[in-house]
Amino acid sequence: MITRNQKIIIAVLIPLAVVFGFFAVKRVLDRQQLEAEWQKHLEEKEMVEKGRYKVEPKKETEGQAASEPVKEEYPKLYLPREVAGLPTVKERNKLADDMLDFLSRADTKPAERYRAYRTLINCRESAALPLYKSLDLKDPLRLYYTLKACADLKSLYSIDVSQDRSFAEAATRVGSDAAPDVRMQLARLLGYYKDKMSLGRLEKLASDEDPGVRYQALVSLARVGGPSGVPVAAAALQSDEPAILAAACRALTAIAAYDIGAEFVSLHDYKSSLQKEVAKWRKWWEDNKAAYEK
Repeated sequence: MITRNQKIIIAVLIPLAVVFGFFAVKRVLDRQQLEAEWQKHLEEKEMVEKGRYKVEPKKETEGQAASEPVKEEYPKLYLPREVAGLPTVKERNKLADDMLDFLSRADTKPAERYRAYRTLINCRESAALPLYKSLDLKDPLRLYYTLKACADLKSLYSIDVSQDRSFAEAATRVGSDAAPDVRMQLARLLGYYKDKMSLGRLEKLASDEDPGVRYQALVSLARVGGPSGVPVAAAALQSDEPAILAAACRALTAIAAYDIGAEFVSLHDYKSSLQKEVAKWRKWWEDNKAAYEK
């Protein structure tokens, strides 16, 4: 038989258990809702910044049959330890050059293209000279992969040609009429250099006709830009493209070293917070542009 004291304890514990259970369930649900909102925020951010620049596959011209790929044997694609095992620098130079030739072929399948690119990067220092020479060529596909590989070697391993020659020195000779994806890789590569020549070309790329090139140039300016990059980034604040506006804010934050506020990281409405950030930077530029335009 339940005593009076036991009844009192039960009467107290049951409501407490219900309350604790309610708050535990609420906490789990709140956490799930927060995670869902954050995921939605990240998806929206990616759509805003990257969505415009996805490469659309080219449609086949009506009445024009697709050309048959050239059937050739693929070269050997080495694993990292196998590249390191090649006995001479000349052999590794030749391997890097072969990989560039292979990447330049339009019929190379995606899986083999990826492995060839990794083989090229695994050549490390031995890839520097073949890459440097390829920067003077006009083939768009080879130039694209050359610039991409130069940027990866520079950023991942701090590898360059020599003390007297650099990837950037040759890359700045790439013409302004190069394909947009080539100019985009050029902007990425120049973002790892702080010399005057690279910075000057990077500032020109920030006003390129292609929005993807402008975006990458502004991102690179955020990494290395000096005071001369502030007017360039400020000019990008007049763009209608959300991705360009986001990159311009990032560049100004890095170059001007000015804390504009925390609206830009708002969880619930990325586009609205971006507009607030842009408005603040526009006002900052109106107040400070005289100092940069002297």
